[in-house]
Amino acid sequence: MSLNTNKIQILKFKEKHIPSVISLFKTNNNRELSYERMDRLIIKYPALVVFRGNELVGFAYTNRFAPDILELYNIFISPELRKKEIGSKLLIKLEEEAKKKYKGIILVNSLLYKESDINKKYATTFYLKNEYRMISETEFSKVFFKNLL
Repeated sequence: MSLNTNKIQILKFKEKHIPSVISLFKTNNNRELSYERMDRLIIKYPALVVFRGNELVGFAYTNRFAPDILELYNIFISPELRKKEIGSKLLIKLEEEAKKKYKGIILVNSLLYKESDINKKYATTFYLKNEYRMISETEFSKVFFKNLL
């Protein structure tokens, strides 16, 4: 069965999307996201959701890391839609929003929650393909940075 990804829309993340985002994430990761934290972050910093038709299939939101640098706090695409360039499109749109006010994006890709998601793995290839530089690596984490200038 072929998935139709032509009807993908990337929209501004609004408070009304939070329950669907929490549900999508919990279904796929067996973990809860904080409604309160998400609500606070999506108001202040760049945040987007991805829809295929009327179905929420992804999201990304950020937090301020420093006065001119954002942290990519969370990015997620439904497993069946991965490796179809949707994550890259979401990241590019998020960077376009971020460039209006920030000079860089930093993120930590970690295996912190490996026990709740047995399929969790590093997304190194994804971030390198999207022009992020790995700036540090430990046993359980990789830190990436992209200059937006």
